[in-house]
Amino acid sequence: MPHSDEFSPPQNKMATDIPKQVLVVEDNLLNLKLIGALITAQGYEVLEAATGLLGLELARRHHPALIVTDVRLPDISGLEVTRRLRADVATADIAVIGTSAHAAAGDGATQEAGFDAFMPKPIRVSDFIQVLRSLIIGGAAASLRAQSRAVSTPSGPPKRDLGGAIGERRGRVEGRTFQNY
Repeated sequence: MPHSDEFSPPQNKMATDIPKQVLVVEDNLLNLKLIGALITAQGYEVLEAATGLLGLELARRHHPALIVTDVRLPDISGLEVTRRLRADVATADIAVIGTSAHAAAGDGATQEAGFDAFMPKPIRVSDFIQVLRSLIIGGAAASLRAQSRAVSTPSGPPKRDLGGAIGERRGRVEGRTFQNY
């Protein structure tokens, strides 16, 4: 892979500002390794899951900055994985990129499931890196905003206002609409 600034890890954030793990849920070993290599090249640790159920377990255990999931998995679909993530307050704020080699996967069902972005396969490297960076950096900012709202709650236990944080980034990546991916 040629070296260029496009593929270099982002330098505009302190290392502690951005969570360092990305979960890849993919049953095709070659795709898993290729996507993992792209993520590792950006300075993030990759967690791997070959099934949707294992992906859900790892998401709950590690709370990664981002999840990249194939739509078609051997046990439950990537759509169902994302629906379950969104329904669980512990994982609802994790950004999710859906991927698929099947053109129909980029339809309204992927939006309804809650993907933050969709990338058709074969994945264009430059687009993937741009979306990855946008969602991780945007997700870190949204998470910090949600945490500050929780800390500034006047009475009672801290509350996480995830609705605003999720709504601010769902369906948008650097000003592009969901349908572009």
